[in-house]
Amino acid sequence: MRGEAPGPVAEFLQADWQRQATGWPAGHTLNLSVLGGNEPPRGRPVLAQTHAGPLEFRAEGEVFSAPGLTLETAALHSHLALNGQVSAAVLLLAFSEVQRATGLLPLHASVLHRAGQSIAVSGPSGAGKSTAALRLLGLGWQLVAEDWAWLDPHTLRLTGWDSGLRLRPESLELFAPQLLESAPTDAHGKKVLSPPRLTGVQTLNALYFLLPQISADAPLPALPPQLERVRSVWGMVGAPLTPAARRATQTGVNRLLANLPMEHIDRNELVERLGV
Repeated sequence: MRGEAPGPVAEFLQADWQRQATGWPAGHTLNLSVLGGNEPPRGRPVLAQTHAGPLEFRAEGEVFSAPGLTLETAALHSHLALNGQVSAAVLLLAFSEVQRATGLLPLHASVLHRAGQSIAVSGPSGAGKSTAALRLLGLGWQLVAEDWAWLDPHTLRLTGWDSGLRLRPESLELFAPQLLESAPTDAHGKKVLSPPRLTGVQTLNALYFLLPQISADAPLPALPPQLERVRSVWGMVGAPLTPAARRATQTGVNRLLANLPMEHIDRNELVERLGV
C-alpha cells in the first residue's frame, strides 16, 4: 500500500487491516490518497448489500464513489482516495473490494483446525455456524475464525480475520451454561466468548454448508447438487461491487467449486462426525 490516509481513517485501517501477517506475496499495489473538496459523488446509483445493511455508491465507468471516498480497482493495482467523512461501513467495503480484486475470496464461515486439517462451516443465517464451532471447540478443534476469513482459491490457503465467538444466549445455556453469566453481551444481544484463536495461514481441506433449521411441515425445495453448491458458495462469498472484483471473484468461485471438497450437512451430524 502506498500513500497516506487522514488520521482517524489511518487508525481505523491499522486496527481493521493489520490484524496479522498473512505471508502471501504482494502482487497488488494499492495507491492511497487524500480526497480533496466536497463534491458529491457522481454517476449512476449502485446499491451494495452488506452485513451492515445496504450502502449506496455512485458508479462512473470503473470508478465508484460514496461520501468521503472514491475507489477504482484493477487486477494489479487499485486507487483509493478518501477523507475523514467516509463511514466505517463504506471503508470496510472498499478495502474488501480491493482484496477481492487481488483474487482473494472472503469466507463468511466459521473456520476451525485440528491435527493438520482445517475446515470451514458456512450456511444461512440461523443455521448454527457459531453453535457448531462452540461444540467443536469442546471436541479438540481450534478456532481460526468465527465468521470472516480470507482465502486464496488457487492455493486454498486462508487466514482468519475476526476474533471472538458470538452466540445466542439459549445456545450458550444449552452447550456451555457455565460461561453464560461471565460472557459479555454485544449490541445485538449475543453472548461474546474469547477462546484462543489459531493465527497464521492455514490450508483449507473441506467446506461444509449447514442445512437450514426448518420445520418438517415446510421443507425447502430440493435443487440439483451442483446448483446447490454454486448457490451456497456465492452465498458465502457475497456479491462483489466493482468490475475487477466481480471478474476475480467469478474465477475464484469456479476454482473453489472444482478443487475443494464440499458438502451440505445437518449441524448435529457434522459435530458427531468431526468429534471422532
